[in-house]
Amino acid sequence: MASSIRSDAEDELFSTKSLRGGKNWAILIGVNYTARQDELRDGGDQRSREALPALSNAANDALSIADILTNYYEYDADHVIVLTDDKGTAAEQLPTKSNIARELLRVSKEAGDKDTVFFFFAGHGIKLESQSTSGNNVAMLALDVELQEGDPIGNMFGLPFGLMDDLGRIKANQKLLVLDCCHSGEIFNQHRASAAFQPTSEESGREDKNLLAAPAFQAMASCRASQLASDGRDGNSKFTSAFLHGLRRLPAQNQKSPVTAHALLRHLKGYFDESQRPDLRSLIDPSGNEGEFAFKPRREAEFKKFLVEELEEAYLRGMVVSRQGSWWFEECPWFIPSIRAEMVQIYDSQEAVSRGSTVADLLDAESLREAADLALREWKDGESDVAKLRRKHGQLLLDADSGKKLREALAEIEADLDPLLPTEKLAEISRGKVESVSPTNSMDKALKAADVHLLAVVKHSLGNDEAEKIYKQALRMYALEMQPTKSDSPTQTANNEQVVFNYSRKILMALCRVDFAQYLQGEAKQHKLAAEQYQLARREIKQITFDGKQKGYADFFMTFAFCGEADAWIGINRWKQANALLDQAKTLAETKHDGVLSPVAGHFLEAHVYRRNAWCKMMQWKIKDAMCSFRKSNEILVQRMNVEDSESEHDDACTSVLSDELPAGWEQSKDYSSKVAFLHNRHGIAMGLRFQGDTEGAADEYRQLTRDVESAFSQFRSDSADAAIETQFVIRTINTQERLGDCNLFGNPEVRDLKEALDDYRRAMMRVHLLRDSARDRTKAALLYKQALALSLPSPFTDHELAMQMCQVADEIYRSSEGKTGGLFDALGTLTTLCVQACEETTESKTVLARSTSAQDKLRDCILAYRDKVGTTPHRDQLELCLFASNILLKYAGQRNKYQTLADADLLLSFCRIALESYQGSDGTDSPERQEVSDAVKYLRPYFDTAMHAKMGLGDSQVKEMLQIQAEATLGTLDLKEKGVRPILAIYVLDDKPYLLVDIPRSLSRCVPLAESYYNVEMVRNASYSEAKLPLPDEIQDALSSWIKQNSTAYGTAKPDCRWCDTVRGFDAHYAATTTVIDSTTGEEKTVVETTSRSGTFPFELHRP
Repeated sequence: MASSIRSDAEDELFSTKSLRGGKNWAILIGVNYTARQDELRDGGDQRSREALPALSNAANDALSIADILTNYYEYDADHVIVLTDDKGTAAEQLPTKSNIARELLRVSKEAGDKDTVFFFFAGHGIKLESQSTSGNNVAMLALDVELQEGDPIGNMFGLPFGLMDDLGRIKANQKLLVLDCCHSGEIFNQHRASAAFQPTSEESGREDKNLLAAPAFQAMASCRASQLASDGRDGNSKFTSAFLHGLRRLPAQNQKSPVTAHALLRHLKGYFDESQRPDLRSLIDPSGNEGEFAFKPRREAEFKKFLVEELEEAYLRGMVVSRQGSWWFEECPWFIPSIRAEMVQIYDSQEAVSRGSTVADLLDAESLREAADLALREWKDGESDVAKLRRKHGQLLLDADSGKKLREALAEIEADLDPLLPTEKLAEISRGKVESVSPTNSMDKALKAADVHLLAVVKHSLGNDEAEKIYKQALRMYALEMQPTKSDSPTQTANNEQVVFNYSRKILMALCRVDFAQYLQGEAKQHKLAAEQYQLARREIKQITFDGKQKGYADFFMTFAFCGEADAWIGINRWKQANALLDQAKTLAETKHDGVLSPVAGHFLEAHVYRRNAWCKMMQWKIKDAMCSFRKSNEILVQRMNVEDSESEHDDACTSVLSDELPAGWEQSKDYSSKVAFLHNRHGIAMGLRFQGDTEGAADEYRQLTRDVESAFSQFRSDSADAAIETQFVIRTINTQERLGDCNLFGNPEVRDLKEALDDYRRAMMRVHLLRDSARDRTKAALLYKQALALSLPSPFTDHELAMQMCQVADEIYRSSEGKTGGLFDALGTLTTLCVQACEETTESKTVLARSTSAQDKLRDCILAYRDKVGTTPHRDQLELCLFASNILLKYAGQRNKYQTLADADLLLSFCRIALESYQGSDGTDSPERQEVSDAVKYLRPYFDTAMHAKMGLGDSQVKEMLQIQAEATLGTLDLKEKGVRPILAIYVLDDKPYLLVDIPRSLSRCVPLAESYYNVEMVRNASYSEAKLPLPDEIQDALSSWIKQNSTAYGTAKPDCRWCDTVRGFDAHYAATTTVIDSTTGEEKTVVETTSRSGTFPFELHRP
């Protein structure tokens, strides 16, 4: 019973007379056209029969809205007019043209200037073949519409003008027209000199009570003028279902505030994609009136039942359980959807402190596991066979304490559920599809969407291609199950049934979409479709607005979904989208403006966000940003492990120690999930060193990391039997050893050791058999490919025969998954075998030019094709393989003519320049970041050196190109031509020998090997820091002096462009000068370093003394 005492909020809400004065009218039309079908079928007009098919839900749409208006809003039954062709409707209540016109006329006579009128139509809208004389383009069809050859010729309302004229005669203060029919957006094409529908100037702030009292004439269309509207299923159209949901949910969330038309539109947008897009506009007349129509809830109406219930909150809490931001099934496979809420409720009963908190917190994994064990063992009397089966499956997964047992459990679950899978039949209707489930045996009537969801997850984990089909079936079943259901209450009359809204299914449906997305971006390699599923999952949750802790739980899920979608876009090298999503995820974890921390802050999920951000930046060659994010992630993890970082006094995470120190208390911590994540971040930092060109430093980090990973793994095995964490440790041991091998394969040729690379890959292979099937095969193939590359390059232990045998095994695995690969494995599978063949062919024969199609040619063609495939923003590992393969092509793949040498050098340089750009400016903006030096300049130097070798071999005709290489290799930015033309003199160090590159306009171009003039690198470097400069060769000095003399008048003081700075080779722009002094006490000479640095200068004298 409603309380007779009003709250202060209610007094404020209902005290304004303008919100309470006047009557609220509603004219609700719903037409299914069922009664017309026999007539149309028996007639000879085929086109008319096709133009007016029966609808399933239009009549019920009108009845459903009438029900909620009269029971929950300030609409008296006497002022709610419903015209439908529902079975048994009296003739005067049918939605014929004359009856609709009669009611419009009635309201126009009875409605006063303080009243409101809501007009709703659900039925057919037909695009007219040609515009009528009245200017109408669309016909809104009454039940008795007259058709001729499919075209309406009578008993219809024309859009945009016909219906507007009828409504325009009503004197009400506020009017809202809602059309749920095809082409309903045509209403907005009504343009007259006096008024036109326009979007409101501001969509926010429309709840202002002055707007609620101001005159308003608004129209809402279920779709655009060119679109069709879905008839929906299970009682209501897609549009009306969302409209009703808003009328129920919004007052429950906003203390029964008036529900404005714009609030409904914002709510509706979450339900639709571009195929059907609702819209709302206001009719702006010369007076400028732009009020806001609102539905006023009854003070005594009870909306609380439309909020999230305890069970639904339990499902919401269980949306994110991963301790590392991974897919939940990899870490908690026993947390199955069908009994997940029961596990959470048991967990809460044991965690009183957490349950009583006002701040959302994630579930503790170990406590949740204990709760799961209790839930699965708690058999109940009278349980159905399917309920028992759920507990059996959960127990199998809970007891699977090894990879082998897990695979056996998955196979048994698949065998149990496959025979029970419901069969589906799809029936087409004009405004949508209806899915029906047909039973196949006596048991499957109880098989629910959550059970099919589990089957999809099991097939997904097993790598079964049927997973995609089963995921789609589960989603359809969730959609059916989450429709509102009705249950009779003994305390209520038959006319006031209790309506129960199953938001649990909406929450589980969002979880299913995320699981499906994980499959699409993983096994299926359908990254764009995966991104769409993440978007839909977020939309499902956004449709349910939460308060307090519920909002925190939703934020956890949103954060996880943002990261997942970012990974999906990364899979197809869409960096702009990925970066934006990760920024949104970080924002969710930030401190709010009022100083209140986000519930995500400090949790493993925040560490996961920064780890994902780090890898995304690493893949874009933004190495410094990546390393900063890795360290930020580790700082969060250290806090979660309840230990103190020895470098925690640093305010800036980017200035912390690199990675070689474990935090204090590491050995004592039992938080192995955080440990695995911490070690993975250290792995990323070591990789950052490698891509900054520090091959030796990276190798040292990886060697230390392999020991730390093994130590933590050993401690874990003595303390725990968690199969999911064990798998993560196995992956860490393999991947760390593999990346150590990469230092010695892809690292700087001056310091790398191919023998060490082979040993590292061999050691990595030792645990590959512990991985699951698909991951095991791909990891094995990748390691074989890398070993083959190490064996094929020139060294004392080159073995092309063994390398090709390894490639044959790896190629077989690659071909079996072709089309479903990406990143590193795709690059290895595409390029490795051809690289090995090119190296082998060069060794066997020096007459490559005589062959029609050599291995060199095949490798070149393959690299060119792969460059086209990956575009200008490839994955980091793809780009590294392209650089490596192009380097092999140019350096080791045998003889070629001058043109081909030139082309192959340019091919290698094209990949260097992609890395230099670091994808900056790929969003189309003219960002100043484009001027920054690439983080990868030192890493790329050996590749630039290979290209420079090739260009020098072609003679002085290539000096212009050599100068471009010199600029890009030493400065780390793309070289752009200056506006003016002047001499360029540049120093380049290659193979520890200095070269002088000279280009003088309209004069000579030379590449001068300075070693031939008895200048070594040290002499040139010292000259750049000394006032005594080296003399230029006479020929160059003469040409330079001549140019300066000729251009000094026209250009003022003519200065050549002198380039000599090269931090990679030790030519720094600034240096610390030293002086020799005599110690006054001892009389000994000693060298003193000056406290301020000096600027270096070009090492050669430009003017003759």
